[in-house]
Amino acid sequence: MTNNLAQNMGGEAPNYAAQPPSFDGVVPNLESQHQDKAYYVNSRANSSRGRCWRVADLVLRILAAALSLTAFATMASDSKSATEIDALGGVFRVNIKYSNFGTMKAVLAANVLVCAYSLAQTLGALVSIVAGHGLLPTPLSEYLSFSFDQFFAYLVLATSAAGAETVHLVNNGFGSVWLSLCKNTGLSGFCTIAAASVSMSFLTFVVVGMSAIESGYFLAKHISRS
Repeated sequence: MTNNLAQNMGGEAPNYAAQPPSFDGVVPNLESQHQDKAYYVNSRANSSRGRCWRVADLVLRILAAALSLTAFATMASDSKSATEIDALGGVFRVNIKYSNFGTMKAVLAANVLVCAYSLAQTLGALVSIVAGHGLLPTPLSEYLSFSFDQFFAYLVLATSAAGAETVHLVNNGFGSVWLSLCKNTGLSGFCTIAAASVSMSFLTFVVVGMSAIESGYFLAKHISRS
């Protein structure tokens, strides 16, 4: 009957014995579900690692802000006065402050800029953790972070090195040309405070440098993906 029906319709009867029904349509669906599940697990892992990196970035930004704040606040408070007696028995008063030295003013200014920048980056890191995305588009944010991290790291390093040289000269003098202000007068506290400020500035460089390495890593990953 089936053959007669097929002939009447102008075709051939299907041979189910020779051509069993295909289940190809079922297998891809199972594979697709498995792939979707694996992708979900991997994306969860990537999200967890990304959150850890964002938290690490937040810690570095807060630390950089705290160190730079300490450095410039310490330098800004560095002002001492002392009463001295000259060789003829005359009494005179010696006043010294950080603003008498251009390199120390540079240390203060550099750390003010780094503190402001670090606070801005701290805000961005907080938004990234809470909202899951940054304030700026990802490519632009990575380029700007790497560029500014490099700039401020070199800036604070250069000013800290110059400030350290000035502290050394004020504390130890320069032969017979420049006598030690701190050892020959009652201004030893000035050199102590200046040295502490410069030390904090060097620590700021280390932390900002670590942030630059981190932002450079993420920028390299973005470039490799694009």
